Amino acid sequence: MINAQNQITSIISPVWTRDAKGDKVNTFFTVNGNQLIQHIDFDQNSIFPIVADPDWERVAKCVGSLAWLVGSTAFGVLKITKDYKN
Repeated sequence: MINAQNQITSIISPVWTRDAKGDKVNTFFTVNGNQLIQHIDFDQNSIFPIVADPDWERVAKCVGSLAWLVGSTAFGVLKITKDYKN
């Protein structure tokens, strides 16, 4: 994506799509104004559900960050609770 100053602000990874059998389904992006639209060309041979382009690296980073946040918060609460009881 490019901002108003013509600077790159984000990059979209190459897309992929697979149906429930694991078969590839044709997919592509188009741009309409400020919208990025993913098109999926399924046909009568496609088996649903169709999985479209999850960015597993980004999902893993997000899950890891959330786990760290929950864990560190729980550790802090337990420490405060223990200190308060003493």
